[in-house]
Amino acid sequence: MINGLEGLFFDPSLFTVDPPLFGVIATVRRGLKGTTMAIDLVLADPHPVVLDGLVHMFQNKDDFSIKSCVQNADAAFDAVVKFRPDILITELFLQNRKGLALIEGVQKNGFKTHPVIFTSAGRHDVSQAMNFGVQGVVSKSQPPQVLTTCVHRVYAGEQWLDSALNLNLMPHFLGKDAIHVSLFD
Repeated sequence: MINGLEGLFFDPSLFTVDPPLFGVIATVRRGLKGTTMAIDLVLADPHPVVLDGLVHMFQNKDDFSIKSCVQNADAAFDAVVKFRPDILITELFLQNRKGLALIEGVQKNGFKTHPVIFTSAGRHDVSQAMNFGVQGVVSKSQPPQVLTTCVHRVYAGEQWLDSALNLNLMPHFLGKDAIHVSLFD
């Protein structure tokens, strides 16, 4: 049992913090008749306090199953290989390499895992992620329900870019030669 979480499997080999904060967490929900399948998640962020917050946010929701919590891109890739999650929630800046390299590795290997960027990165980095085909981006300044909504939408095959980032990225999507229109004409 980890921090009062009963029925969970703990594998410290995929976690890089000493002592492990949560390690690898896998719920036993598969194959139960009459239950809906949870969205399998791998969480990747270099900050233990953020991972702790993400775990607390997702662990008590029946529609999510946390498979792994890691702090660096190599461990995140290993977790994707091992668990084949539906969604990888990752920061763009991880220990040992950028989240974009992680996303590229997941895509090149043909995994069906959909990356969702949960970040405080700037416009340039987020626009690069969008160019990589990332379907969901959420700013860390948003309330928790924005991230859960994003995960549900991406899992359903939609794209999600939170409203805090929409206006910042508009010039990227319109291009440098976009026509500027006054709202007061």
